[in-house]
Amino acid sequence: MKYLTLTLPGMKTPIDANVPVPTGGLFDTGQRTIYTFIIFFILVSVFAALYFILIAGFGLIVSRGHKENVKNNREALIYAVAGLCLVFISFLVINMLGAAVGINFFCFLFKLSCN
Repeated sequence: MKYLTLTLPGMKTPIDANVPVPTGGLFDTGQRTIYTFIIFFILVSVFAALYFILIAGFGLIVSRGHKENVKNNREALIYAVAGLCLVFISFLVINMLGAAVGINFFCFLFKLSCN
């Protein structure tokens, strides 16, 4: 069945909606949705880590050598860089798992035409 049709009681011919029936299931639209969420969360994580790196760096600059402020901002900077590294490692792991099951995430991410 290529098109969605509607048949009312008492009518002999179906009413054609002229709209294709959506198909694909998990391997088309579901897969794109999962990709979109993965990319969205990775981008949000990268921007959050970069934001915290900037804030901690600015805090180091304006701390004026106060030991407590330098210590707190240095720890914040270390945690932000560690979080950024964790995001990149998770991106690598996701792509490795995708390659293991035959899904290429880079085709979706960079709009490449992979077959």
